[in-house]
Amino acid sequence: DLDYCRRVKRAGLKVYYLPSAEIVHHHGVSGRGLATEGEQWRRLIPSSEIYHGFLKHHLINFIIWSGQKWQKFWKK
Repeated sequence: DLDYCRRVKRAGLKVYYLPSAEIVHHHGVSGRGLATEGEQWRRLIPSSEIYHGFLKHHLINFIIWSGQKWQKFWKK
């Protein structure tokens, strides 16, 4: 996981490449119960452009934003 390796390196530790290693990533497991769903999305949005590129990043943000507005409209 690229994010994890970056955090490890910033903490001053060494990162080693081991091609035979397998990592199972359970998204949000370590932070389960600590952040609301909205807070989790807000935390992921800045890295979205890094992983998905400019166009997909802004398209994803627009879809999330319009979905939130649509929910507020229908709840009234």
